[in-house]
Formats: sequence, C-alpha cells, structure tokens
Amino acid sequence: MPEVEAVRSDQEVREAIENIDLEPIKVKLMDKDEGQGWTLNQANEIEVWYRRFLFLSWKHQEQSIVPNKLVDKFWHQHILDTRKYAEDCERIFGFFFHHFPYFGMRGAEDKANLDSCFTETNELFVQEFGAAMPIEMDGSGSCDSCGKDSCSHSGWCSKCDGRKEDIINNKVRPTLATIGA
Repeated sequence: MPEVEAVRSDQEVREAIENIDLEPIKVKLMDKDEGQGWTLNQANEIEVWYRRFLFLSWKHQEQSIVPNKLVDKFWHQHILDTRKYAEDCERIFGFFFHHFPYFGMRGAEDKANLDSCFTETNELFVQEFGAAMPIEMDGSGSCDSCGKDSCSHSGWCSKCDGRKEDIINNKVRPTLATIGA
C-alpha cells in the first residue's frame, strides 16, 4: 500500500472522505443477488450518510459512533472490498478503522449501551450536519417512519441515560451464553 500522509484538519478529512470512490460499493449494494437490491437513489442517499458517519468517526475517535442499519450495511460492503477499504482508511484516518460487529449483542446492558451510543451519535449528527440519521431511507431524503427530512427516529434509540461500562470498548466478543443460547 502506498504511504499516505495522515490527515489532520477537519477540512482535510472532509476532502479525503469526499474523494474516496464509493461507486463500486454502491454497484454491489444495488445488485439484487449479491447485494441489497437498492435503487441508485437509495444507494446515493445512504452514501451521503455513510460519508458523514466516517467524518464523525474520525472527529470523535474517543466515542463509539454507531450508524443506523442502512449505513452499517454500506460500511459492511465497503469493508468487504478489503484492499480498497484499507487504502480508504489510510487516507481518512491514517490507520485501519476497525468494525466491531458485536456491540449490543452481549446482553441487556450491552444493548442499552448501544442504544445510548446511538442516541449520542444522532446528537453529533444533528450538531455537525443539522439532521439525525433516518432509520429508513427511500431515496427521497426523508424518513420512511415519519416523512420528515430530519427526524430523530432510530430503531435503536431508547434515550437511555444508562452509564456506559467498560464493555463499550468493544473488545469483548459475545458468547453463546451472553445471547441466551
């Protein structure tokens, strides 16, 4: 991988994120058999939120930035193109940005922590971009649940003020016992 200078300022990071090519990711997500079967409008809309998610993840590295389910699917597809994802991470973050797919699966407290982090993430979205992530996106720019362009709906939001414990560090993987199997 070519050596890339670490990006420092918000503007440099925004430009780095804007300059990554996510077209192949959208093509895969639009495939009915191999992807999600999204329309081009849906893929374009979710791409905007994914880029915003990447920016918040860079800007707030000390926090758990939790995407909605559609942005998470976009992220997963980006990760699957391992070489591209690694190169894009290097350009944006200066390091490989890991995904921890078990957050919220390790019992009730972990789920409450995920909900709390999602609420905090949406607050950051509102502060930075003027709108919270909609839970559903239909390509029209509005939430399928309420029809508003910027609502605070989130399928995971319990508005829990619960204390985040050390488990949020996302190093403890779930076991069959923690999911009640």
